[in-house]
Amino acid sequence: MKVFGLPVGDDGCGYYRCYQPLAQLRRMGHYVMLPTRGMVWLPEPETTEPGGIDVMAGQLLTGPRGMAFWESWAGRTALSYDIDDDVFSSDHEGSLWHKMPECRDIAAYLLSISDLVTVSTEPLVDVVRKYNPNVVVLRNCVHEDLLKIERPRPERVTVGWAGGTSHLRDFDYAAPMLSRFLSQNPAVDMHFIGGDYTPRLKVPPGRTRHTKWTPDVWDYYRGVDFDIGLAPLDPAGKFNRCKSHLKAMEYGALGIPVVASAGDAYGWYVEHGVTGFLVRHDHEWGRYLRALVNDEAMRAEMGAAGKKLAAQWTIQGHGQDWEKTYAAVA
Repeated sequence: MKVFGLPVGDDGCGYYRCYQPLAQLRRMGHYVMLPTRGMVWLPEPETTEPGGIDVMAGQLLTGPRGMAFWESWAGRTALSYDIDDDVFSSDHEGSLWHKMPECRDIAAYLLSISDLVTVSTEPLVDVVRKYNPNVVVLRNCVHEDLLKIERPRPERVTVGWAGGTSHLRDFDYAAPMLSRFLSQNPAVDMHFIGGDYTPRLKVPPGRTRHTKWTPDVWDYYRGVDFDIGLAPLDPAGKFNRCKSHLKAMEYGALGIPVVASAGDAYGWYVEHGVTGFLVRHDHEWGRYLRALVNDEAMRAEMGAAGKKLAAQWTIQGHGQDWEKTYAAVA
């Protein structure tokens, strides 16, 4: 099978939804074409030999250029559109979908002319089926080598959060509870990777650290030194209903217990009291964080269980899911 992948970017969802699964297909013996990192290449049908591409796997295409490209390939090869967020309910002011609502209309059209739509979560199926009936859930996975990384261990117990600025609303939801917890537990530090949410917390200076995103996802992995990982999602609104379990899985792969919002994203994945804790009421953030901070053995036991769970969700173990899905339309 010959697959051309068009990721939305080099890291983040571009890595998990395009680069990683297609690299696994390549390891399985398929012919895979991917743009070089930092380069966007849109092949034109007229310059591609007949039969040169069996499946065109595009991720979150939109805008006039994306529309023209997808239309040019319609009917010439199987078009597989991947979407991992409910972009039609996006309320992040900095996102393309919020700033340019017309991109949502274009995305809806591109979904409708695709032969296949792949999504990361079950709730996204209901969103996408309005535009295309052929929807398949391909869950996010981690690379098996992530399980082998020995994370750095800071001197002080560290609670961590890895998330970009698009999670501002999520952090603002959790900030009051986290501020209270940190104020009551002066021996605990906070480490942010990605967005720096220090100004949103009411804590004395010196209690937080910030690490910027790195272009290489593996450099990001090696910099995660959390003892406890946070994964809050604002329960208000529809957007977070379609989020995936990815953050909890990343933490678990590194042996880090998670304290996460209960709900569709993490509720099915996190084993409450085994790989972490699921928060159903606001006061539980402090309660579960205190329990983990004060019990090193619990952290180690939950971290080991989290690693064992993440090992069930490697791309090496689930590459055949992508293979079968693409083969069905190729």
